[in-house]
Amino acid sequence: MNIEDQVAALFARANPVPSLDLLDPIAPVDIGPVRYVSERSKEMSQVDTIDDNRERHRSHRSGLLVATGVVAAVIAIGIGVFTAIRPDVATTSVDRATAFWVAVSEGDRAAAIEQLDPTQIENGIANIFGRAHTIEGQFDWYEAVGFEWVLDNCVETGEDAIECTVYGRNAWSDAIGVEPVPGTFYMDFGRRGITNILEKRESFRSQWLPQVYDIFNRWVLTHYPEDAPVMWNESDITPEGLELFAINTARFVASYPTED
Repeated sequence: MNIEDQVAALFARANPVPSLDLLDPIAPVDIGPVRYVSERSKEMSQVDTIDDNRERHRSHRSGLLVATGVVAAVIAIGIGVFTAIRPDVATTSVDRATAFWVAVSEGDRAAAIEQLDPTQIENGIANIFGRAHTIEGQFDWYEAVGFEWVLDNCVETGEDAIECTVYGRNAWSDAIGVEPVPGTFYMDFGRRGITNILEKRESFRSQWLPQVYDIFNRWVLTHYPEDAPVMWNESDITPEGLELFAINTARFVASYPTED
């Protein structure tokens, strides 16, 4: 017998493989009555219920944490949007310039005033276009002639210097059929708000005067010459002048019906 056979024989004696005939028969398993299974199922169901409750509790806590996070995020976003839109909480110069023109376009004189340097309000700063010497008089004139500004955008051009492009229109231009006229305005800022508003190279007046204002002026001089001295006096616009602006604006619109 060679060495390999000797090793195989030794391995067989050390690890005998029993015959299937020597194995004991498998005894039947008694699974017990149905009642036992039912109780066991009930116990398992209770365990499952406890686990489910724990899982629900964890899910509820997770849901509360997620919901809290969502609410916090919504509040944070809301504060950001609120800050960007509300004029009284505008932070940067661009924000304040934007808030000013939005307030003007909406006819919200209180919100517009909030963006101005208080020391400048009575110094003609609000004389954007027209003849009023105060922002209150300016808004009154806007209402009398149906004037509206629509903001395009405000961009920063230097430290505390902003340029805003806006479009102006009123009842006269609508009646004549002139499209809204664009204009660019310099917005200067100080620590307390807007300190000055200057038109850039007559960007608005150079178009508005010949296309709209002069036509209305000539019309008033032609048809109601007695009203002209009151409307275009050398001082501020008076209550009588504002009333005549409103009356003659309505007359002018009636004589130049807007085409549909």
